[in-house]
Amino acid sequence: MNLKNCKRCGKLFNFHDHNVCPACIGKDEEDFQKIRDYMREHPGVSTLELSQKTGVEPATITRFLREGRLATEEATAETSSGLLCESCGIPIYQGRYCKKCVNKLRSELKQAARDLKQRDDIKVHGKIHSLDSYRKRR
Repeated sequence: MNLKNCKRCGKLFNFHDHNVCPACIGKDEEDFQKIRDYMREHPGVSTLELSQKTGVEPATITRFLREGRLATEEATAETSSGLLCESCGIPIYQGRYCKKCVNKLRSELKQAARDLKQRDDIKVHGKIHSLDSYRKRR
């Protein structure tokens, strides 16, 4: 069982696909529709203005940006979203990491996978003894 706290109300729930509990999914989708419709009519809008005009909390808007459900324009990333790459700290317009850090993490993961495969290919000869088996022999 995978339990998480709802990002919206804080209630504990059984996590499947959404970061919000089943009771809050409808509210979340309603807020998302408001935001998306307003952003279509007013491209390049700031998070603060978006929050004021739609009535949706800035934290919810930021969560949608982090989850990749919304994206601001790259040119206005510093002013509109306030998102920073969690690795290097540069302003981003969507997600949690900038493209440079995503590529770096991807290459590091590939290298780690290659290292693990090489480690598995090396056969260790010999026996492993537990402390219990050692004590039994005495």
